[in-house]
Amino acid sequence: MRALGRLFVQQMTENPEGIRDWVPLARMMLQSESNGLRRALEAEKHDILRDQHTLEREKFEFDAAEAVLKKLDNRDAWDEEELAREKARVLAIRTRLYGRELTEEEIARGEEHIPET
Repeated sequence: MRALGRLFVQQMTENPEGIRDWVPLARMMLQSESNGLRRALEAEKHDILRDQHTLEREKFEFDAAEAVLKKLDNRDAWDEEELAREKARVLAIRTRLYGRELTEEEIARGEEHIPET
């Protein structure tokens, strides 16, 4: 593109009246710029979709964990040991459900919904 730009400027300088000689170069430069912008837009769309899918997955995981926790009985009566065992059990279930290790942030978010005794 730099070489094309130099050639375009050279033709404009050497032959200011020869607009017809410049047109093909100008079109090629504009088409190249258009292609570059289109690629950038597609990459941005891809990033947005990836972020959207990540958010949807996290929401699903959160909703699933929340539903499981709501089904638990007698949570308020648990002692520290029972609470720790339940947190570990829920973490193991979430890890198996989602097929990956959860990040510390995801673990902390999930534990926010288990009441402390």
